[in-house]
Amino acid sequence: MHRMGVVGVWHVHAADYVDEAMRRDDVTIVGVWDRDHEAALAFAQPRGLPVVPELEILLGDPSIDVIVVDTATCDHVEVVTRALEAGKNVFCEKVLAFRPDEAAELEALALRRGLTLAVSFQRMAEAWVPTLDAVVKSGVLGRITSSRIRYQHAGAIDGWLPDGFLSPEEAGGGAVIDLGVHGFYLSQLFHGAYPTTVTCRVSDISGHGIDDNSAVILDYADGSWSVLETSLVSAPDNARWCEIHGTRGVVVIDPRDETVYVRRSDAQVWVAQEMLPASPTPLQHFLAVLDEGGDNSWNRFQSIRLVSLVAAAYESVAGGVAVGVSDPVG
Repeated sequence: MHRMGVVGVWHVHAADYVDEAMRRDDVTIVGVWDRDHEAALAFAQPRGLPVVPELEILLGDPSIDVIVVDTATCDHVEVVTRALEAGKNVFCEKVLAFRPDEAAELEALALRRGLTLAVSFQRMAEAWVPTLDAVVKSGVLGRITSSRIRYQHAGAIDGWLPDGFLSPEEAGGGAVIDLGVHGFYLSQLFHGAYPTTVTCRVSDISGHGIDDNSAVILDYADGSWSVLETSLVSAPDNARWCEIHGTRGVVVIDPRDETVYVRRSDAQVWVAQEMLPASPTPLQHFLAVLDEGGDNSWNRFQSIRLVSLVAAAYESVAGGVAVGVSDPVG
């Protein structure tokens, strides 16, 4: 049985994690805290959860072994550090930090304390991801030459995206650091490597002063590249596209139902693939690591890599240049 403290309700996915935890019979949510006490009340009361007035109450409760962090991104380093130092295992919304050295230190602190720190990589739990990855690894496409991954919603213009997501101070940026991060880790999965160069261009369509429309190019050492497109100002909401091209074929997901299709160069038809089971949700993975001693190394390494690539993307924007990168975890 796990006793959980919820720290922050800033992020739109806080409800997803808490509601998932409440459906489990091995988790009890002890309390909810947020810097904005009224926001914490509005979140917790409809769920019948208690709100605590001070973070120290959750961190000082010896019965709590798990802290879920959904604060503003700018608060991640402070809150995660305090939770780990209090002896709590931590599940954190992406990204872990603004700077790669901060992310690496948080992961190192967790290791020193013998605790688990896991970051939510949501898209890994979607069935099309392992299915498409299996196609790539089968070799049917030949040598991979390029990929394109696009995520979009219209939250920055339709009004449903919370104000904090439109604040550079709170969120650390816009499209690139939020919705755009999914493309970074999926690209590495499908290309089986860490990129060598990051180039990024952004625009501000909504006038909020953030990057709400972005395109990132990741160059890989084998000559292939990946184009990551992200928009907070494009309808319909929650739309996604992915295509991977090789010397002998192409694989795509159908945006209507996320079925994976392959067309080989020697064929005239698109062939629907048998969909593999979805991977565990991020919260399921985290709790399985705690309960079963599962391997958290990919999550740990990717949490640092992701911060490094996002930082490189914004460096590219600021300088108007391509930024060379190397794997921060070797």
